[in-house]
Amino acid sequence: MNTFKMKNMIAWIVVSLMVLAGFSSGFAAVRGLVLDEDTKKPLELVNIKILDTTSGTSTDTDGYFKLVNIPAKSFDIEITCIGYKDRIIEHIDPDKDVFLDIFLKPDVISMQGVQIDGDKFDPRYRTELSRTDMMTLKAREVYKTAGALDDISRAVQMQGSVVPGGDYTSFYAVRGGSPDQNIVMMDGILFPNPYRLRMIMGGGLSVFNPHTVSDVNLQVGHFSAEYGDFMSSVLGVESRSGRRDRFGFGGNINAINTNLYFEGPISHTNGSWLVTGRRSYFDLIADQIDDTQDTYPQTWDYTAKLVFPVNARNKFEIKSLSSHEEMYMNSEEYKNIEFKESADIDLFALTYKGLWTDKIYETIHVAYYDEAFNYNINKPTRWDSTDANYKSKIKNFMIKEDVSIELAENHWISRGFYYSIMESDMGYSDNVNEIAFSRRTMPPTIDYDRSHNQLAAYVDYSARWFDRLETRAGVRYDYSSLVEKGHTSPRISMLYRLSKNVSINGFWGLCYQYPNVMSIFNRDWPLALDKVEQELEAERAEHLVLGMKMNILDYFTAQVDGYVKAYDDLLLPMDFEQFIPENSGEGYSAGMEVSLQTRSRPTDRFSAMISYSLSESRYRIKEEYERWESKFRTFRWIPYNYDRLHSLTAIGNVKLTKKLSASATWRYGSGLPYFEIHQFRDVSGLHNSFVKEFDNIERLPAYMRLDIRVNYLFEWLGMDCSGYIDLTNVLNRKNIYDVLWYTDDDNVTYDGYQKSIFRRNIYMMPFVPSVGISFRY
Repeated sequence: MNTFKMKNMIAWIVVSLMVLAGFSSGFAAVRGLVLDEDTKKPLELVNIKILDTTSGTSTDTDGYFKLVNIPAKSFDIEITCIGYKDRIIEHIDPDKDVFLDIFLKPDVISMQGVQIDGDKFDPRYRTELSRTDMMTLKAREVYKTAGALDDISRAVQMQGSVVPGGDYTSFYAVRGGSPDQNIVMMDGILFPNPYRLRMIMGGGLSVFNPHTVSDVNLQVGHFSAEYGDFMSSVLGVESRSGRRDRFGFGGNINAINTNLYFEGPISHTNGSWLVTGRRSYFDLIADQIDDTQDTYPQTWDYTAKLVFPVNARNKFEIKSLSSHEEMYMNSEEYKNIEFKESADIDLFALTYKGLWTDKIYETIHVAYYDEAFNYNINKPTRWDSTDANYKSKIKNFMIKEDVSIELAENHWISRGFYYSIMESDMGYSDNVNEIAFSRRTMPPTIDYDRSHNQLAAYVDYSARWFDRLETRAGVRYDYSSLVEKGHTSPRISMLYRLSKNVSINGFWGLCYQYPNVMSIFNRDWPLALDKVEQELEAERAEHLVLGMKMNILDYFTAQVDGYVKAYDDLLLPMDFEQFIPENSGEGYSAGMEVSLQTRSRPTDRFSAMISYSLSESRYRIKEEYERWESKFRTFRWIPYNYDRLHSLTAIGNVKLTKKLSASATWRYGSGLPYFEIHQFRDVSGLHNSFVKEFDNIERLPAYMRLDIRVNYLFEWLGMDCSGYIDLTNVLNRKNIYDVLWYTDDDNVTYDGYQKSIFRRNIYMMPFVPSVGISFRY
């Protein structure tokens, strides 16, 4: 970015902040947060009433509220919620800014013969054991975290177990795996591909809109039997419902996109509706960042959710999501190579939730997923030929049922089944012989056209035997018609409290993953699955986790986890020319993760978290075999693409004043491995002319990035607003994403059939300042 543009951008930020500050109000306000006293979870739709008046409000989906039209003198408020004991807070001063932390005690009441304990549609059948080794993120935190760029997947990348794919991508790997070994669920519904711009930007954006999300849970261990067909992690995204008390709206506008939402009750019912729309404008500002190439990406999406309660025991939810993207990039530096990409994703889902008795709860999901994707690379010639073309179509229909039963006090059993039909039609052709990447490999021609069914059933039993011991045991059976095989996955977890402040936990379990269309490109190496039919087995991972959690001085929580994953029957290419896979690999991932975070409340001025991960992940071929160039591959351990030895993350948040706050995120990671390229062989008809060493022994330089975010709260036209500055990569560190190798016809030297090659580093995000505003009514 040249100096003139940088000065203009900085001036724009300063002026924007001055304007935002001009909107701020000097009036006092009464705000608060309502939490469940036992679980400390926020409570939505809690009634807040100013006594002796007609004024009041209710909490939003994050448990927050704000009182308006407050009296001129001291007043009292009453807090009520079905399933909780009422509370009254007295003598609130109207002349001061007040923030209230309110904890409600659960209460059991009777309603037409049905006992209601809190919100039974979100039952507490899961004990504390289910939260062991689970990382939970509130959607509200995404907008406060420096470096998250208002994106859920990027916020997940900051967790200690996660290795990001890069600054421009939402892909991530967990504990040595690859991105396709993570499954993503939205309200219990499988989401095959939650990424956008996945070829050009490596999945640069998440399809999930934070305004539609209440919680994000990342499970990296202690997997219950409910989840299958994965080997690394489970990301659960829980959507929120619209307001049932009144109409509301909100959104945010920043340098990346405009995001709006609208919500409200459905008349004459206890239901609600929520609609969101989001549109990016990379295409409008791209040339302000990099003058050397023309980049025109654009994305838009919308989501909708309707909630229809039938009665106190039954309700239906309808969800819809639609996303579109397209991008064009022309880079003269890369010999005028053109990249084009477009994709559409549609999801429709119907969910039934039923409370059959006060101890039996059922959920049924019926969903349909449709994705169309097109990508090509052009190296213009006088014949205007296409050098690479990739088209895919994925359709998935699924039905999933889950039942939770409370057998006795502190004893639960869950069972369920899953059935899906997936149709995949993928065509890929590659004639690009004169460019290559060190960390990515493009396969030869692929024509993958498959339709297969998958069936699964599970049962899970969890219990709290006494105050100190909790256990969970389950078993799952999966069957795939693609390979015509089934597998059984047993799993067991335990949690033991040594004292009030110290607990230990453990987990052992098996996870199986069947070959699927997402593995073709999302592995460390491509897999030409179309070349084999039913010759493959499911890949297998055996997990062992041991951990300890400690509360220190009532201010900090420390956690230490050690893990070992043993892989077997890994899909590896028979050779690196055709990339035909076979179950010839084995591998392991082992590591230790340490985290320390403050036990803070919203009223605290400072909160922080620091995490460190030490890990190693390797694979090897079980038996030696001759490679295509008549060399032997030795029986040795090879680092995975996401093998990161050291990783350190520190996040801090501070409230400078009542309205001004700041956050910072600092990340360090040792260099990722990559394949070295030695020469280019100018041989006619050879698919991949670059000679690659597939041993991953080279390492990129260490990764480091510091991000800062400043938030300023104010009121404007009756709305709660926040103006913010995001400073990404403040130190302007030049982190390497990949290494591009290419030939240059204008500078050709030959040594027999070899052609001279040139290397260019592809860097991640530079220093990028941006401003934005969020608002809510």
